[in-house]
Amino acid sequence: MTRTRSLLRSPEPLLEEHSRLWKLVERCRSTLHETNVRSEYLNSLFRRLLEQLLNHFSHEEEHGYFSDLIEEAPQLESTVEELYRQHPRMVELIVRISNEMENREPGEERRCRLTSIYDEFYHLFKRHEAEETLLLQNAFNSDLGGHD
Repeated sequence: MTRTRSLLRSPEPLLEEHSRLWKLVERCRSTLHETNVRSEYLNSLFRRLLEQLLNHFSHEEEHGYFSDLIEEAPQLESTVEELYRQHPRMVELIVRISNEMENREPGEERRCRLTSIYDEFYHLFKRHEAEETLLLQNAFNSDLGGHD
């Protein structure tokens, strides 16, 4: 049995990782919109998000989540490559937020910049994760279809 088939039959580790990442993404989003949040706390949330995001992308790119999938379903390679190309932009946006957090400038203007950057990240991330879900569904269907 290949690792892809194992992943498709037992996707719990991947699903747990996605769940943890989504919870942190949502927590950052809600905290960013709070009015009396300490900058240090918000900064620590975004540092954690960056760390988890890099970890997540590493698992996808380097640790076989999608490379094994391509072995099993080569027709999905272009979709996987497109997903990989989205990773640097999402990382760049979170790094921009972290850099902006180091700027101690108080006020609504700063909050608006942070919110704008995060909203771009959030929508890209949401679309990216939906595309990943569709990719895994297609791979699963391919895997099942191969056993008829």
